[in-house]
Amino acid sequence: MNTDPKTKETTKVLELARSYEAQGFVVKTAPAAEDIPFDLGPYRPDLLAEKEGQHFIIEVKKAGVPLSVDRLQALAETIRQHAGWRLLLVPTDEEGPVLPTGNTNELVSWQAVAERAKRADHLLQLGESDAAFLMLWSAFEAMLRRHAEQVGLPIERLSTAALLDYLYSQGELAYEQFEQARAALQVRNRLVHGFEAAEATQEARPLHTLVEHLLQEWTYTQNAA
Repeated sequence: MNTDPKTKETTKVLELARSYEAQGFVVKTAPAAEDIPFDLGPYRPDLLAEKEGQHFIIEVKKAGVPLSVDRLQALAETIRQHAGWRLLLVPTDEEGPVLPTGNTNELVSWQAVAERAKRADHLLQLGESDAAFLMLWSAFEAMLRRHAEQVGLPIERLSTAALLDYLYSQGELAYEQFEQARAALQVRNRLVHGFEAAEATQEARPLHTLVEHLLQEWTYTQNAA
């Protein structure tokens, strides 16, 4: 199997183009500056997919090449100022459906996150660590994606691990929070793939504390904005 990064990138671009076309989008690969009705400077995306007022500017993340979060935020903010236009970042190794989820209204709400944290606390008191952990993780991931959208990252297509990296690099997560989240991610992966995860018992309570802390911090920031 060819693992050359450039080949993987080209393959992913073609795969995305075919998938969007199958869903009725008009797709242009390597679109020119004149294909986009506003100025993005020297930036050129890999794909432009358009249908019925939806305009997706798509960049395929190059394997092994670090991305500038500041650059992503600036691009996403410029693009979001135009109705119906969005920037999507797609890793070369991503699997699954290619259409973005739509918007943050489809994510668990801040209120629902708080309610899940309370239910998880009750499960912890009952000794149901695995169930409590998975409930907390689903709430935590919704929080990450809502907050990333709030600070301007094009995050619909990023893995949770990549999202944690970007939020940490921007100072949205403290080092201790980042390390705790990475440890919890390993437990989550074991649980959802059918493996025993004795660590769930010891990780559930710290994850609950992390969710409560970030819930207060991020919702306060949102309300104050």
